[in-house]
Amino acid sequence: MRKFLIEMRMRMLDGYFEHLEKFKETQYWSKDALLAWQTEKLQKLIAHAYNTVPFYREQFDLMKIKPKDIKSIDDLQLLPVLEKETLRSNYEKLLSINFQGKKSTRSTGGSTGVPLRIAVNHDSSMIENALVHRFYG
Repeated sequence: MRKFLIEMRMRMLDGYFEHLEKFKETQYWSKDALLAWQTEKLQKLIAHAYNTVPFYREQFDLMKIKPKDIKSIDDLQLLPVLEKETLRSNYEKLLSINFQGKKSTRSTGGSTGVPLRIAVNHDSSMIENALVHRFYG
């Protein structure tokens, strides 16, 4: 039973330590190194959104924008700002078709109106926990 519990705990932390180490490392990077890393991550995120999130593919196609058109943070101004109502009314279309694993839903407090639903999975939880740990560290 003890071995089973240890294995369960390790599966729960899968990815956590890798993310934490990366976040600890990046806090000491130069501004240029951080900007290069952020730009690379942004380009991957934009490509992922276009290729796997129905809402974003529709929006990009309507605006005649391709992922390659977003080369830097400055290019984000080409994209429309998502309003809360858009998020609420397009919840399913805003989920990646690759959203894997056990999913759960969180919500905002709704202090400014109707709460927003937020989908999370194991990996997103591990990233969030690692970021919080680094912040408090």
